Amino acid sequence: MQESENKYLHGINLEELKKETGLSHEEIAELASVGPKVVYKWQYMHKDSSRPDYNALIRLLEKGATVETLFGVDYKNKFKPNEYDTECNEIFKSDSFKRGVEKAIQELKNKGLL
Repeated sequence: MQESENKYLHGINLEELKKETGLSHEEIAELASVGPKVVYKWQYMHKDSSRPDYNALIRLLEKGATVETLFGVDYKNKFKPNEYDTECNEIFKSDSFKRGVEKAIQELKNKGLL
C-alpha cells in the first residue's frame, strides 16, 4: 500500500458497530465470514490490519451499520442540505408559484408549443 493511502485508513469502532447492527462480536464475524480475531483487528489503523471485504461491508450495511462507522466518513455533517433547500421547497409549494406555472403552461399551449 502506498504511503499516501494510509490517510484513508481508520479503525472501525466495534462498540458502535455492535450498537448499530444489534449483532454480537461473534455474529459480526460470522456475517463477514471471518474469525472473531479478524473482526477485532478492524479497530486498528495500520496498513497491515485486516479490513472487511466488499461483501462483508454490504452485509453490515444491510444490518444497519452506517457509512460513518465503516468508512470513517462523516457525510451527514459534511453534506447537510443547505438553508436554501428549505426555502426553495417552500416556494415550490406556494399557491402563487403553482398559479404561475399553470399560467406559463397555458400560454405555451395557446402558442401551440405544447
